[in-house]
Amino acid sequence: MPYIEFIINGLLATLVMTLVMYAAMTAGLPLDLTRILGLVFVGPERKTLLYTIGFVLQFVNGAVFGIVYGLLYVFLGISSGIIWWGIAFGFLHGLLAGTGLGIVSGIHPRLGSGEQGILAPGFFGGRLSRWNPPVLIILHMIYGGVFGSLLR
Repeated sequence: MPYIEFIINGLLATLVMTLVMYAAMTAGLPLDLTRILGLVFVGPERKTLLYTIGFVLQFVNGAVFGIVYGLLYVFLGISSGIIWWGIAFGFLHGLLAGTGLGIVSGIHPRLGSGEQGILAPGFFGGRLSRWNPPVLIILHMIYGGVFGSLLR
């Protein structure tokens, strides 16, 4: 199986997804997933380390999910409509990620009522903005679409 292709596609899809996420943030949407990931390990006062850890984790997740997506294509025998299947996988992935964001909000050491007082995003990031839930799902659909478009 072409695991290296799956990993590279996952990394490239993560790059596109992350760029779109930051573009949305410049438009005022508060959905900084890399910051949330980094905050698991360091406090907000260590911004450079926080974002370094966050980006590493974001791209490690992208590579891992690249393998998951690739294996889904292989095991389901998908050879046509690859981009559309990727978008569908991304939709499901977005639902899982949004649910996970809500769960993490309850156990994250620095979110919510923790000592830092950083607002927990809640399920699908809905506590931060009413636009976060659809954008979170769309971001993952972009990941899936890019992943599928890169498959050979």
